Amino acid sequence: MRRTLPLPALLLAVAGAVVFLQPGMNDMLVYDRAAIASGQLWRLATGHLVHFSTSHVLWNLLVLVFAGWALKDSARRGYGVMLFSASVMSGTALFLFQPSIVRYGGLSGLATASVVYLCLVGMQWNNPARWIWAMLLILTAVKITVEAAVGHPLFADPGVARFELVPLVHLVGGVTAGLFWVVCVGMSWRKEVIFKSWDFF
Repeated sequence: MRRTLPLPALLLAVAGAVVFLQPGMNDMLVYDRAAIASGQLWRLATGHLVHFSTSHVLWNLLVLVFAGWALKDSARRGYGVMLFSASVMSGTALFLFQPSIVRYGGLSGLATASVVYLCLVGMQWNNPARWIWAMLLILTAVKITVEAAVGHPLFADPGVARFELVPLVHLVGGVTAGLFWVVCVGMSWRKEVIFKSWDFF
């Protein structure tokens, strides 16, 4: 069955690209701790659309688009809700638990959420290839851990901006995706539609 890019991933990718190509939008959308404290709460979510280098935006969009495309159409119910929840939760966690971060941007937390959700869905189908998704999930956890240890991204080049890596956002994105999957797993549509329709391989 032919797959199409899900609307939530497409909208996020387009929005991220537009914001990157229009730097004047950054100040209005970026996660800015002082502005959030003064009442500009939308920055908790919109900060994810801001990127600080070409490599930064390309890697994030690549992962987000791949994970969204790899999910079969019938496995995407609530996918947009999951992404929105991950954006708000990660932004809120950043504000509450890392006061030293005054500015933040990037879709990496939502890309991580998408990859985690993709892996959990793939692992549920009785398919010989499900071990691939288990390995990818493990590698995702390893990546977050290594980046936290070394203090810089493994793939994205920060460029002249030299932005600070924030593993907490990746962790919260992944945990949000996992919690969303756990809630969905008990629903009849989750068992009947997703489990029986996984045919990526």
